[in-house]
Amino acid sequence: MTIPHAEQGDVVEGRSMGSALVVPQIKLTLFVRRASQQWVVLDPEGNFWVLPSVENPWDQRQPFFPTEEDELEPVPGHYKYMLGLPF
Repeated sequence: MTIPHAEQGDVVEGRSMGSALVVPQIKLTLFVRRASQQWVVLDPEGNFWVLPSVENPWDQRQPFFPTEEDELEPVPGHYKYMLGLPF
């Protein structure tokens, strides 16, 4: 199975009292697992997580270990906000 690589966090530059403030933004990559229609998240450390269908799915995530048979389809980033993911 080919798993798309997660992008490293973007760096956002801002100004705070005359000096540059650099704030890293951590990015998660969101997928749907075709076989089960479950949300799967790849975190910046390379860990996969299955998200249950509950109000706060990130708090109840479970480790996921993809196999060659798993088909993970990338999902647009705006779904992360709809799911209430922390990143």
